[in-house]
Amino acid sequence: LLGCRVPRGCAERRTRVLPLEMLDLSSVQSFAHEAHEFLASGAPGLRLLVNNAGAKQPPGGPTDIGISPTWQTNFVGPFLLTEIV
Repeated sequence: LLGCRVPRGCAERRTRVLPLEMLDLSSVQSFAHEAHEFLASGAPGLRLLVNNAGAKQPPGGPTDIGISPTWQTNFVGPFLLTEIV
């Protein structure tokens, strides 16, 4: 299970690719839901979470929750994903 902001080009042969946008907390929750389903299914595979989001100055003003897009992309989104997975 692989989360990518731009899923095209991320796909590997035996990897399920899902959209994951750290600026959209509903995207983070949807990805976590899919991760829970994957883990509950007992499917074989490595169980590893790597948070590799980073942005210096994402476009736009404050996010939906009223914070800096940089703060949400680099800290809040990955923290939320880690906590709910």
